[in-house]
Amino acid sequence: MLEFVNVSKSFWTGTQRKVILDRANFRMELGDSLGILAPNGTGKTTIINMMAGLEKPDEGEVHRACRVSFPLGFMGGVVNRHSAKENCRYIARLYGLDPDRRRARPQ
Repeated sequence: MLEFVNVSKSFWTGTQRKVILDRANFRMELGDSLGILAPNGTGKTTIINMMAGLEKPDEGEVHRACRVSFPLGFMGGVVNRHSAKENCRYIARLYGLDPDRRRARPQ
């Protein structure tokens, strides 16, 4: 189960506050699918990041009683503006892994 309870999120653009969500409520059960279609810059990635626990809402709560796994928000697997290390940490978080844990590489 994944649930948004009265979730609000906004950003300061430098000149104004841009509201992404305003007290959003929805619940998804295991096996449900969700598609988010909206113009560029309207908050799709922010919502996906909140689902994955990578971004916190300004208000409200996101409840996850499930694993949120890749390819949630699949965009080719990486975010171009992030470094390789940041992308690895991002994908680790999507898989529910500790992004700070380092694994030995076989020689």
